[in-house]
Amino acid sequence: MGYGVLVINENRRHAFDMYRVALVRTQFAELVEACFGQEVILYQSKTRDYSPGYFAVATLLDADVATHSPKHLSLAFSQPRHFSAPVPLVVGDRVAERYLQNLRGDRINGRRAVT
Repeated sequence: MGYGVLVINENRRHAFDMYRVALVRTQFAELVEACFGQEVILYQSKTRDYSPGYFAVATLLDADVATHSPKHLSLAFSQPRHFSAPVPLVVGDRVAERYLQNLRGDRINGRRAVT
């Protein structure tokens, strides 16, 4: 099975680095379940503090409904293996990002990922 990709929201990157926990909406539960015990590639969108790109790989250890937000799953990861620098997907002279879409082509919660 291939790698899953998790987009770490720009305002949650520091918390992920400290606690190795991330939140995703419960609508992604089936995708999360398929990644249990698998390595997941972590992606960071361009922000003021971080360069865009894949920044680490970690194993998904556990997922449960977040106690403070029942519409989200709290994902727990192993210690990530950080890349020496973010690995962006560059198209031309810029990093390509797009909104994730459901099967009908609708945007899903504005979550962004590499194309």
